Amino acid sequence: MRIPTVRQFTLLPANQSAVCQSSQKIDSKSEELLELGFCVWQRYQIPQALSFYAKSVLNAASPEKHALDFANRSCVLVRVSANQSVLDEITHTHWR
Repeated sequence: MRIPTVRQFTLLPANQSAVCQSSQKIDSKSEELLELGFCVWQRYQIPQALSFYAKSVLNAASPEKHALDFANRSCVLVRVSANQSVLDEITHTHWR
């Protein structure tokens, strides 16, 4: 049934759409962000390291990559004595 006031359109699968592909989770992008986080962490730039690690978590596609990214972020938080934040993230991650 066609409804005259509704525009007809089709949706492509995400892996075939240029718009959606840019928002897909990719472990290689996560790895790149993880490396950037490590570089700024070595210079003890805490906010930047946490930002890169958080972005790495968001881009991780595999559960193993997620775990590694959260572990690196947790190391930074422990180093700056943000222990409750680490516990909160562990709890949040456990129930994902």
